[in-house]
Amino acid sequence: IAQRFLQDMQSYPQMLANGYNLVYGPLADIATDDPTKRSQSTMWKLKRIHTWRNEAAYIFGSLSILAAEKEGHRAFFTIKHAPGYGKLTGTLETSMVFPIDSRTEKEITEDFEPFKKIFEKFGPRHLGIMVSGVIVPALIPEGSPGNPAPAVLSRKCIKWIREHLGSRGNDAVIITDDMNASIFWPYYKSECGKKQSDIILESERWKFIIERTVKSGVDIILSYESPPHARLERYIAAGKELLANEKITRPELEDSVRRILRAKQRIHPQHPKLVDIEATIRKMSDEELLAQK
Repeated sequence: IAQRFLQDMQSYPQMLANGYNLVYGPLADIATDDPTKRSQSTMWKLKRIHTWRNEAAYIFGSLSILAAEKEGHRAFFTIKHAPGYGKLTGTLETSMVFPIDSRTEKEITEDFEPFKKIFEKFGPRHLGIMVSGVIVPALIPEGSPGNPAPAVLSRKCIKWIREHLGSRGNDAVIITDDMNASIFWPYYKSECGKKQSDIILESERWKFIIERTVKSGVDIILSYESPPHARLERYIAAGKELLANEKITRPELEDSVRRILRAKQRIHPQHPKLVDIEATIRKMSDEELLAQK
C-alpha cells in the first residue's frame, strides 16, 4: 500500500512543476477487504485503488495534496470516483454494460467518508469531485423505466453527494468521468430512442449529455474525443440549441460557472476577470458560459 501511495505522491509535484494546474486525483475509493474479491478487481490490478482502509485513503489523499503544496504549487485537485466504486470487481471503464453497485446506502456512506474528510480539510475552492458512471440503486437513480441512470447523470445521486460532503457541498465543483467511454454509448442510444444497431449523431449525443449534466447538477464535462477543436464546436453548437429551445437555462449555467470561477480564483487570485466573479459572469456570453463547462 505504501508503494502505491508514494507513486502518486511523487507524480503530482512532477506534473505541477511541468505547468499543469488540474490533477485528476487523489483517489479516495476503498477496495474490499476480501483479498480474493480484491484480486478480481481490474482497478486494483491497475493500481487505480490503493487501500481497503478508510483512514488510509483519507491520509493518502491529504498527504498527496500537501506534498504538492509543499513545493509551492497552486493546483485544483479532483477526488475520485464518488460515491466510490472500489468494491466493484471486473472491468469498469471498457465494458459495454454499466456495472451495478450493490452496496447499501449505509455501506456507501461509510465508504464515502474519505471523500468527505478530504473535502472538509481542503475546501471547495481547492477540490473537485469526479463522479463515476456506475449505477447505484441504493441512491435511487432515475431514468427511463428499466433503464436507470448512471450516478454521474443522476440528479438524485449528485444531490446525495453534495449533501454528504457537508455544509459546503453546494460549492463543490462536480466533474464527470470520460463521457466518451464505451460504457456510455448503449445508454445514449437507448435514452435517445435508438436501436443499438443505429448510429447516434454527435449533435444528438452532445445535446443529451449537456442537458442531463446541467439538470443533474454537474459542473464540468470530460470527454476525450479528437480533434479537440471540432469537439468544442459541436459542444457549443449543441449547448446554444438547448438554450434557444429552453431545455437548459442561463441561470443553471451561471450556477456551475460561479463554482468553477471560484476554484480558478484560488490558482489565479489576481486575474482581473476573477477579482469580481459576479461582474464577470454578467458580462459573459452564452458561448463563454458553455465553454467553462
